[in-house]
Amino acid sequence: MNGVRLVLALNLVTLPALALPLIRRARHPGAWAVVTVFSIGAGFVLFEAGLIHAALPIAFSLLGADELAAACRRLGGHLLGASPAFGAVAGFLALTVAVRTVIGVSASVRANARLREGAVHGIRTAVAGHSAVLLPMRDRIAVAIPGPAPFILVSKSLVADLRLVELIAVVRHEIAHLRRHHQRFLLVGTGVGHGLWFIPLVPRAITALRLALERWADEESADTASEREHVRSALHKLGTSSSTLIEDRLNALDPPRGETKDSSAWGWSVAVSAIVPLGLALAVTLLLHLTQVIQTAALAG
Repeated sequence: MNGVRLVLALNLVTLPALALPLIRRARHPGAWAVVTVFSIGAGFVLFEAGLIHAALPIAFSLLGADELAAACRRLGGHLLGASPAFGAVAGFLALTVAVRTVIGVSASVRANARLREGAVHGIRTAVAGHSAVLLPMRDRIAVAIPGPAPFILVSKSLVADLRLVELIAVVRHEIAHLRRHHQRFLLVGTGVGHGLWFIPLVPRAITALRLALERWADEESADTASEREHVRSALHKLGTSSSTLIEDRLNALDPPRGETKDSSAWGWSVAVSAIVPLGLALAVTLLLHLTQVIQTAALAG
């Protein structure tokens, strides 16, 4: 049973990576973002739980609780026959994943706090009717800073390089990030990316999440053809040919000839259709595991 759980977890974590080509062209990037963050988040929790499950027998044995160790072996089954070597490796890996996840999320939170502290030295203004802070930075950046008093952090070099309509488009994009609480999605992605760094497709899955979020904000900030043109021109100035996210966002804003923007409207439903069977399989494994726990408790009583 634990082997099934670990396999399901790997499927959930890597599914967004396989769906990246669809996310590039999907009509509803917001739906994809929700599906993606659920997929990698649930897969991460499930994978960590599977590792802990595999490590519990040897942990209880080392503590002298042989009865608990035997009970753990009976509940749900284990990979490789619950061998001590595999349990030790699983325990070490579970601890490493947890520590790296906490470090990654903490670093992201601290970086956001430093930006908020640095904004004290900037010039407060308003762009597109929203609070903004201008900082004398060489890099061209615009960042949404969430919190009790959210605002948009904009570098003066960015303001100098963009026309007013382009700057408004960029700020509207960042406002969409704030309105939809995309920072929470990114924290999940950061934690999973740091914790499961050893799984080859995880970086690509995190890229899929970031692209879905950026496209979501693009769609919400550009309702009309002229607004889409302003977003497009701003991206051309901000991006380079080596920036995959910029290229993908530009392609989504400007579909190839003969292809309409709505041509992949079915994309989000494909993702949901892929998640549902995995979710049902997970529910079955957990139900069977719970049944075994109840049966074991009844026999012990």
